[in-house]
Amino acid sequence: MTRSPKSKHLVCLPGGNKTPKRSSFPIPKPPEAAIANQDTFAVDLQQLEGQARRINQLSAELEAAIAEFKETGDRVDINSVHFREELGHYWFPDRICSYGEIKIPQIRQKGNGALILSSHRVDLFAAQREAHFLAHLLRQRNLAKQ
Repeated sequence: MTRSPKSKHLVCLPGGNKTPKRSSFPIPKPPEAAIANQDTFAVDLQQLEGQARRINQLSAELEAAIAEFKETGDRVDINSVHFREELGHYWFPDRICSYGEIKIPQIRQKGNGALILSSHRVDLFAAQREAHFLAHLLRQRNLAKQ
């Protein structure tokens, strides 16, 4: 942003008054046409980067909330056996939650700086597969020792 040679900028230094003093004469603002295209481009670029960070942050929060939803849903499904069979509520469904394919937005940046708005798949069953694989591996090691 270019500054007019007539404008006066006051600086509030640390240790001074807590509220900055204002001059008694008006400081002229440059007309909109005086703002260079480079300045608006830089502002727009900063805004775009901020929006990209916000979208990625919201996506991370959404992914965590989805994982939490699945954990709670799994506990409800396990406990529903007691509710259904032992308490006689046979009308209650076997599974409360089912899960389809889930994709959430993300913004990536290419090597040349270009931003790409896309999505990535949320794998709700990755932890279960990893636990199953680890249990299988430990069983194999245990059998090999015998």
